[in-house]
Amino acid sequence: MRNSRVDAADHRLSDSEEAAVIRQAHGGADSLYSSDTRVESFKIDHGLRHWTEYHPDSSFWTFQAIEAAGFTAHAAVLLAAAFWLVRRS
Repeated sequence: MRNSRVDAADHRLSDSEEAAVIRQAHGGADSLYSSDTRVESFKIDHGLRHWTEYHPDSSFWTFQAIEAAGFTAHAAVLLAAAFWLVRRS
Protein backbone atom coordinates (compact mmCIF):
# COMPACT_ATOMS: atom_id res chain seq x y z
CA MET A 1 0.00 0.00 0.00
CA ARG A 2 1.31 3.44 -0.91
CA ASN A 3 -0.14 6.75 0.28
CA SER A 4 0.25 10.26 -1.05
CA ARG A 5 -1.73 13.36 -1.98
CA VAL A 6 -2.93 14.40 -5.43
CA ASP A 7 -3.88 17.85 -6.65
CA ALA A 8 -6.93 18.86 -8.67
CA ALA A 9 -5.20 17.71 -11.90
CA ASP A 10 -4.50 14.21 -10.42
CA HIS A 11 -0.77 14.99 -10.16
CA ARG A 12 0.81 13.13 -7.23
CA LEU A 13 2.58 15.47 -4.84
CA SER A 14 6.14 14.71 -3.82
CA ASP A 15 7.07 14.71 -0.14
CA SER A 16 8.52 18.21 -0.45
CA GLU A 17 5.39 19.51 -2.22
CA GLU A 18 3.17 17.97 0.47
CA ALA A 19 5.33 19.54 3.20
CA ALA A 20 5.02 22.92 1.44
CA VAL A 21 1.23 22.55 1.42
CA ILE A 22 1.23 21.81 5.16
CA ARG A 23 3.49 24.84 5.82
CA GLN A 24 1.22 27.03 3.71
CA ALA A 25 -1.87 25.74 5.52
CA HIS A 26 -0.28 26.62 8.87
CA GLY A 27 0.81 30.07 7.61
CA GLY A 28 1.15 33.20 9.73
CA ALA A 29 -1.67 34.71 11.78
CA ASP A 30 -2.56 37.08 8.94
CA SER A 31 -3.03 34.13 6.59
CA LEU A 32 -6.51 33.03 5.54
CA TYR A 33 -5.56 29.58 6.85
CA SER A 34 -4.06 30.42 10.22
CA SER A 35 -3.08 27.77 12.73
CA ASP A 36 -6.60 27.59 14.19
CA THR A 37 -8.09 26.64 10.80
CA ARG A 38 -8.11 22.97 9.95
CA VAL A 39 -5.56 21.77 7.39
CA GLU A 40 -8.27 19.63 5.80
CA SER A 41 -10.33 22.67 4.83
CA PHE A 42 -7.21 24.12 3.15
CA LYS A 43 -6.73 20.90 1.18
CA ILE A 44 -10.37 20.83 0.11
CA ASP A 45 -10.28 24.48 -1.00
CA HIS A 46 -7.20 23.76 -3.14
CA GLY A 47 -8.48 20.49 -4.63
CA LEU A 48 -6.04 18.23 -2.79
CA ARG A 49 -7.10 14.63 -2.15
CA HIS A 50 -5.66 11.60 -0.42
CA TRP A 51 -4.50 8.85 -2.80
CA THR A 52 -3.81 5.24 -1.81
CA GLU A 53 -2.57 2.42 -4.01
CA TYR A 54 -3.52 -1.09 -2.93
CA HIS A 55 -2.12 -4.35 -4.26
CA PRO A 56 -4.40 -7.37 -4.68
CA ASP A 57 -4.20 -10.26 -2.24
CA SER A 58 -3.02 -12.49 -5.07
CA SER A 59 0.33 -10.68 -5.16
CA PHE A 60 1.10 -11.32 -1.46
CA TRP A 61 3.33 -14.35 -2.03
CA THR A 62 5.09 -12.65 -4.93
CA PHE A 63 6.07 -9.77 -2.66
CA GLN A 64 7.11 -12.22 0.06
CA ALA A 65 9.36 -14.07 -2.40
CA ILE A 66 10.94 -10.81 -3.62
CA GLU A 67 11.67 -9.69 -0.06
CA ALA A 68 13.00 -13.11 0.93
CA ALA A 69 15.34 -13.13 -2.09
CA GLY A 70 16.61 -9.67 -1.18
CA PHE A 71 17.26 -10.59 2.44
CA THR A 72 18.95 -13.84 1.42
CA ALA A 73 21.22 -11.99 -1.02
CA HIS A 74 22.17 -9.45 1.66
CA ALA A 75 22.85 -12.24 4.16
CA ALA A 76 25.08 -14.03 1.64
CA VAL A 77 27.10 -10.85 0.98
CA LEU A 78 27.52 -10.21 4.72
CA LEU A 79 28.52 -13.83 5.35
CA ALA A 80 31.09 -13.71 2.55
CA ALA A 81 32.49 -10.44 3.92
CA ALA A 82 32.71 -11.93 7.41
CA PHE A 83 34.57 -15.02 6.13
CA TRP A 84 36.93 -12.84 4.11
CA LEU A 85 37.67 -10.60 7.13
CA VAL A 86 38.22 -13.55 9.49
CA ARG A 87 40.52 -15.40 7.07
CA ARG A 88 42.48 -12.23 6.41
CA SER A 89 43.32 -11.64 10.07
